[in-house]
Amino acid sequence: MKYRILILLVIFVLSSIRLNSQDNYLYFLNNTDDATLARIKIIETAKKELLISYFIFDDDPFGLVSLDVLLLQKELYPDLKIRILLDASANGIDKSLLYYMEQHGIEIKEFHPLPKLFVPWSKMSIKNFFNALNNLNYRMHDKMILADDDMLIIGGRNIENSYYGLNSKNFHDRDLFFKSKPLVADVREYFNQLWNSNHVQKITYYHGDKKGKWRDKMVNKLINIRKYILSKKSIYQKLISAIDPKTKGIKFKKVKFLNSYDKVKNKFNPEFLSTSLYNLTINTKKSFIIETPYLLPTIRFYKLLRYFKSKGVKMQFVTNSFCSTDAMPVAAAYDNEKPKLEELGVELYEYLGPDYLHAKSAVFDDSLALVGSYNMDPRSAYINTELVFVIDDKNIAKELKRLITEDMENSISTKVISDNSFGGFYDCDKSRKAIMTYVIFKFLTKFGWLYNLF
Repeated sequence: MKYRILILLVIFVLSSIRLNSQDNYLYFLNNTDDATLARIKIIETAKKELLISYFIFDDDPFGLVSLDVLLLQKELYPDLKIRILLDASANGIDKSLLYYMEQHGIEIKEFHPLPKLFVPWSKMSIKNFFNALNNLNYRMHDKMILADDDMLIIGGRNIENSYYGLNSKNFHDRDLFFKSKPLVADVREYFNQLWNSNHVQKITYYHGDKKGKWRDKMVNKLINIRKYILSKKSIYQKLISAIDPKTKGIKFKKVKFLNSYDKVKNKFNPEFLSTSLYNLTINTKKSFIIETPYLLPTIRFYKLLRYFKSKGVKMQFVTNSFCSTDAMPVAAAYDNEKPKLEELGVELYEYLGPDYLHAKSAVFDDSLALVGSYNMDPRSAYINTELVFVIDDKNIAKELKRLITEDMENSISTKVISDNSFGGFYDCDKSRKAIMTYVIFKFLTKFGWLYNLF
């Protein structure tokens, strides 16, 4: 009898451990203060490992603070492994600063470095030429910070002033702060696969990056930012205690990490992610709401919308307009698509601002929540690497839908107006250059193949 009781107790304990290991927590970072504090917190929490990848990482004030917080943590924990992966085309950190960071034990690599002007004759070939052109267009659009075994920040924000409310015109965006061991293990595997792939290379430094007046000027900017950080440390350390996924966030069980790495073919393939999303969302029964800064449906996505229309699925999009966009060519192309979307019964809402909309989120059937770096455009579907996180939880879906609906309420519906022209948000002052860009691209993007140039 005692033996049976002991066995049942062991089974219960093991079951409890298994169930607890499945617990995940997340905290929505929907405003710039939370987004800033969360990034400081995750860096200052790390003791063993920090893995960081960003499409845009500037050396403006926010970028400099981010770099120095990393240096401070490395000084406190010399064995802390810090790896930073940057997209070569969008990286805005001066090379002298990158070299300085590497000299202090922080590893840095670039995704698809830009082609060099001068290469050896032995490297010149038609194949290498076309590979260089392809790589020039193929960018890493990932945005994430991973710390130790269970902490992760993902979403739409880059590391640049305008994503944290520090410019006159900023981005309205959304991130998720996860505490989840299984998820962090999956994302770490993906990061290391990309880090060790042939898409990524070490940075080439030249003499001026290592010595000279320009190098000294840039490094002094970084050194001087330390005084500011230390003067604010007692204030922000009180505030970051409130940014805690486990105690202040939402608990859930299931999360799926989608990315551009095809494990079957053992290679990175941007279209692999769009196919995964297609297969995931095709089972939608009742409704979906998608928030995306750039809305340029692909041919396959149009097929999906037609299928949803036949099934009576309610379809809603919140996106930028001519007035709120940061990418006028995309707004012009999107305006050409509006009549097609209207015919399919899609409800369109254009964000009123005052900021640019940059959040990338979706809710399907009020139960499936998606957040990541993925835009509803051909670049995300076919060209760039992207990250998407799918949470199968009604409470999280409810909260995300509430946040998207708030943005919808600060938007204008694009339903056909009285004179049968397609409505939208056009009541704003734009420069002549912006208007000319819009007119030119509205004509050019009547030809769908031009989308990929964006």
